[in-house]
Amino acid sequence: MPSPLQDTLFLLLMEPERPAPLRDAAAALPRSLAEFFSIVGEIPLGQDGFPRTVWNEGGGHPVVGEVTDDYWIVGLPALLADYWAADVTPLAAFLGPGVHTDHAADDADTGSITELPPRPLRGPLRLLFTNETRDGRAFVELDASDDPPVHEHFASTGWGTPARPFSAWLFTLFADGYVFHDWAPCSFWGPNADLARSEVKAPLQLFKSGLWLRARGPLTDDARAALVAEFSEYDVRPYDDSTLEQFIDDDAAIWIVGATCWWLWADDTAALARIATLARTHGELGAFIADTRDARTVLADLG
Repeated sequence: MPSPLQDTLFLLLMEPERPAPLRDAAAALPRSLAEFFSIVGEIPLGQDGFPRTVWNEGGGHPVVGEVTDDYWIVGLPALLADYWAADVTPLAAFLGPGVHTDHAADDADTGSITELPPRPLRGPLRLLFTNETRDGRAFVELDASDDPPVHEHFASTGWGTPARPFSAWLFTLFADGYVFHDWAPCSFWGPNADLARSEVKAPLQLFKSGLWLRARGPLTDDARAALVAEFSEYDVRPYDDSTLEQFIDDDAAIWIVGATCWWLWADDTAALARIATLARTHGELGAFIADTRDARTVLADLG
């Protein structure tokens, strides 16, 4: 079964692995949180042609994780903190006592928060994320689901509504930093980054143009054969606990994990419209999800 975090992994071009000690330590958590804390992934390095904003210049500084000639090897919690200059609760602390409905105001996790989210809770809250300005925090409600809800609280406005599943919350944080704010990891472009090295190789941001669509649906044998005939290159290989099928042209591609999770990407709007039409024609898909303005424009034009 594909990961609940599949869309995040695609956005980051991350090849996931789950080392046994991390898997064992996170085993008591809901599936999406267990994967978040146990995935260590390889992100390809290179130049992808997109200009980046360098916020501050400074001396060289070791990156989070490990860098080889071709990959950045890093865990998802460290990567999230690096993108947002934020605090992410370590696994050991996250597994500690939670914030329960009967004493939330007294728990150290809540700090100055004196009231609960506006709807009844089905389980304890645990602090996961504190944003870069330290005025916003995200709490996971451990409600016994595989993908539990996240409640966000801001010092100026209180609890945000509605709560979102953890996988959707995580994807949105990465997508916001990646596409909408022109942010890149602090390890490579932050105040202490080695800028000379980063000019040569930095994490690839293939989807920075915003021209992607997501969908769910089965890939049948007939659909696979039809897509193979339409694209110039086809490849299938292992990917985490599943398989990744890639249908590639010079200006566009469709990736499908586990014959169910579809991701469409293109160089321009015409190419995205072309492969979206192919996916609709040959795939048994649910509705496309468009996360960016340009992708929504393509969907609107397709009707």
